[in-house]
Amino acid sequence: MVNGNGTKRKEYKTMKSLRIEKLKSLSLAALLMAGTVFTACSSSDDIIEQTVNPTKTNGQQVYTMVVKATKGDATTRGLSLNGKTLNVKWYEGEVVKVVQQNDDAPYDFKEIGTLTAAASSNGETTLTGTLTQAPTHKRDISFYLHDINMVYTGQTGQLLKPASGTDNSIETKYDYAMATARWDVSGEFSVDEENHTVSVPGGLTFNGQQAIVKFTLVEKADGTTPIKPTSLTINDTYTTGSISVPNIYQIVPNIYQIKNLTTDPQTFEQGPLTLTLDGTNNEIYVAISQSMNLQQFSYNFTLTATDAEGNVYTYTKDDVIFDKGQYYEVKVNMTMTAAAEEWNGNLAKIPTYYLESDYKTLKVKDGMTLYGTLDKNYKIMIEDDATVTLNNAIINGVNNQDYNWAGITCEGDATIILADGSTNTVTAFYEDYPGIFVPEDGTLTIQGGTKGNGKLMAGSENSCAGIGGAYHWESGHDEFNGGDVIIEGGDITAKGWNVGIGGCNMYNFDDITIKGGTVKAMCVGENGAGIGSGSGSCGYITITGGNVEATGGEDGAGIGSGDEGECCDITIRGGTVTATGGENGAGIGTGYEGNCGYITISGGTVTATGGENGAGIGTGYEGKCSYITISGGTVTAMGGLYGAGIGTGDDGKCRDIFISSGVTKVTATKGAEAPHSIGKGDGDNTSCGTVIIGCTFDSDGNPVGGTTGVISESPYTYRP
Repeated sequence: MVNGNGTKRKEYKTMKSLRIEKLKSLSLAALLMAGTVFTACSSSDDIIEQTVNPTKTNGQQVYTMVVKATKGDATTRGLSLNGKTLNVKWYEGEVVKVVQQNDDAPYDFKEIGTLTAAASSNGETTLTGTLTQAPTHKRDISFYLHDINMVYTGQTGQLLKPASGTDNSIETKYDYAMATARWDVSGEFSVDEENHTVSVPGGLTFNGQQAIVKFTLVEKADGTTPIKPTSLTINDTYTTGSISVPNIYQIVPNIYQIKNLTTDPQTFEQGPLTLTLDGTNNEIYVAISQSMNLQQFSYNFTLTATDAEGNVYTYTKDDVIFDKGQYYEVKVNMTMTAAAEEWNGNLAKIPTYYLESDYKTLKVKDGMTLYGTLDKNYKIMIEDDATVTLNNAIINGVNNQDYNWAGITCEGDATIILADGSTNTVTAFYEDYPGIFVPEDGTLTIQGGTKGNGKLMAGSENSCAGIGGAYHWESGHDEFNGGDVIIEGGDITAKGWNVGIGGCNMYNFDDITIKGGTVKAMCVGENGAGIGSGSGSCGYITITGGNVEATGGEDGAGIGSGDEGECCDITIRGGTVTATGGENGAGIGTGYEGNCGYITISGGTVTATGGENGAGIGTGYEGKCSYITISGGTVTAMGGLYGAGIGTGDDGKCRDIFISSGVTKVTATKGAEAPHSIGKGDGDNTSCGTVIIGCTFDSDGNPVGGTTGVISESPYTYRP
């Protein structure tokens, strides 16, 4: 400490042993930013006139003391914020305790008087009061503002003095400072026995005894969501060599006893410092006792906050120090370590406690029901083999490259149930992902609930697919290829820029099976099918029931392959199917320069319309398909410009076409400029195999009977 003239004290050891050895405080250095240091107002050398012959108290002579006081260069005394700077001021009537050691008992302290301050906003004030005895010149006089005991408990997190009500603010109750008048320096203090006055000609310089820290508490998951605690506990340990002991001092009254310290001067209280708060603010001010400022000490610091709902958050940082007399502003990114209650599936209120270690991924467990609107950019992942219900769940991705994931990601096999009467929306968080991602070797099954009327809208024009694979490479592993999709019920709309249901862009997808429900699948962009592949490949496409509507994008089939894409066999056994190809794509079959396997229709009601240059059923422009067999159901096929109703598109190639006597009715209409309703479309390089109508099939599947030859009539209808 220094006096008003800046002279260093030689014999500070005794008081330091008492004040600092027993108040080795919370100290957090490196975590945080450097503190604001005040520029002290200069102290005055003027001697204040003393009152002569003060009154005796209980027959004991008292001494009057009037002294000028100012703040030191590093102080947190007299707080109020001006931006990020603490302003120095004094409040009217603030109390300063005057203490001196007994001559013969180095640890026996005695309070010998009390001074009060005059209000001041410039750092200087006049302290006035009385002493119950004359201070001895063998010991320093210590001045404690505002209390000897330095009690830190009971803080409410306030900094500024409240306008009304109980004043528990740091500024007026929990901010402590000290000054010293030295006995061994000539003129440091003097006693006038004739007039019973005590003076400090050079005045007093007060120095703050703790740091003031503004903690701004937020969730680590996003770095912005405020945590508004009702309780904040601060704890730490320090280590030096092999020693590790708790070092937060919950200072209690009489920890600095005026008497009875001779037996064990090293005794002190330990424990966490806990603040009781109102839960309305995430900016908390805390007065923390000072460190010893010894470099060999390392402090390990923990904050624990509990909010009004009972959620618990923690933060830990090692090797930090808060120095006395400094002001710090610290943003604390806290991790939820305990949730008030088990999460019930509300997407609008996901405790970060349930997120994975990346603070981005929420794994949804078997049996859960998701509902509400997701209000964070979290990756929603259904655990492998889990069955999850969507009940008015809304997951609207933001299409931002910072969030490289689908609206829902299946970790492996998954079943999604659409709750009866619910409407659910799931879109990708980035355009390279689908609304719902099905991983390679995984199978997604979608069910419509007991009534089958649950709704799902998956994907958007900003998704590569509505339901299916992805078009993105991330973290050294392949997230492109997709698995299987089985739709058993529900009212489902799946749309994507590249494919409605299936594989994105040039990447692959496995089998697609539709057994029931209402399914609308659309490629709203280019290069992909409504149901099937983009420029990559897909497995078998099978439809056995339901009401299915599929629309391809530019260069894509309604059902089948996309631009230069491939698909395996396409089989329709039932249901009502409407398929429309995009430009250069077939209604059912291939896209531009695409390939597909067998096309087999054995039941249901099927309407297929090709885009320009594409057949209704068969190939798109310059596409290739295998055998086309229609053995049942009612089929209507219309070619686009240059395309056959059933067969090839412009410059396409297909193998044999069989229409058996087992059908209910088949109608084929050729597009403008196409030569045949059933057979070849336009183009010099077009080719088609044998066309047989009205046949049956033997046990090996070979056609028997029927009429052979292409059909030029348009529209042409075959009804057995």
